[in-house]
Amino acid sequence: MQDFTDRTNHKYIVESKDSVNSIFDYFFDSELELGNVDRPITIFNGKRNFYIARVNVFKNAKGGKDFRHLKYPNVYKKRSKLKPVTI
Repeated sequence: MQDFTDRTNHKYIVESKDSVNSIFDYFFDSELELGNVDRPITIFNGKRNFYIARVNVFKNAKGGKDFRHLKYPNVYKKRSKLKPVTI
């Protein structure tokens, strides 16, 4: 989460959807109802940028938690393979 009002970054590793909702409610004045997070989601309201994604969590060399982003398949089809339509 990036907070542009005081130029800070906050990073959270959470294990449940309720934790994400409580973090969102702390920083925003609206309600968020998350479904299954299949792809990364970004919410920006002009002051704060909220980014949520599923990640692989592991222990780093210092004994703390760290993460790697999951590899998502490309959702865009190449336009060269699509046939043009004439109207």
